[in-house]
Amino acid sequence: DQQTATEFGLKAGWTRPVTGENELQFAAQLAFNHFGYSKNLNNEKNGIQENHIQAKAFAEAIQGDFSLGINAVADYLGYSNMLDENGAPNASDWLGVIKVSPYILYKIDNLDLKAGVNVDLSANDGSKIRISPNIEANYLVQDGIGVYATINGGKRLNLLSGIHSICRYVAPSEVLGSSYSPFDAELGIKIGAFNGFYIKPFLGYGSVKDEITPFYSLDYNPNTIVITEHV
Repeated sequence: DQQTATEFGLKAGWTRPVTGENELQFAAQLAFNHFGYSKNLNNEKNGIQENHIQAKAFAEAIQGDFSLGINAVADYLGYSNMLDENGAPNASDWLGVIKVSPYILYKIDNLDLKAGVNVDLSANDGSKIRISPNIEANYLVQDGIGVYATINGGKRLNLLSGIHSICRYVAPSEVLGSSYSPFDAELGIKIGAFNGFYIKPFLGYGSVKDEITPFYSLDYNPNTIVITEHV
């Protein structure tokens, strides 16, 4: 039997760019995306369906070398045709996450510094409040050579469409919620472009809770095999 996946969406937004010094820049965006499978885990009709609504807003006020800004993202995920305790596609579920990221940005000469936090407010998705860093530093050593460092984190939604792109054999009746990174750090050097050539060596280290990891089970059973797990 053939399994099919259907995806469609719509996105609209507006941006007011900075037109001079000491201006306020802001932007807003609204998006909808649907992803669903034709069959469920029992190879029957009515596979799981995911409806994703996302609203974004951004504002930044520039005052000389300093900028104060905030990013806000609200996500709502609604699911239908989930298998209930009897194995029938009658269950539904939902979750919501709002990420608010205030920051301050300082630019002078060859140096850019950004310091802020990510605050994740969740409903029906584990811990209600998560706080993580949002820090960046960029220094231009000379033309074509720069160093940078970032420390970031926060929640990441595990959308059905994203999981499908990693492993198309994931159980088509399972909701995997979100993953959370307390911090994700990276340090690197940007070299180029020189006549079109560039290179960016870097080092990174991070920590993730409830990460999605594909694996292969030697004890294969088509009725019980699980392709992804939380670690």
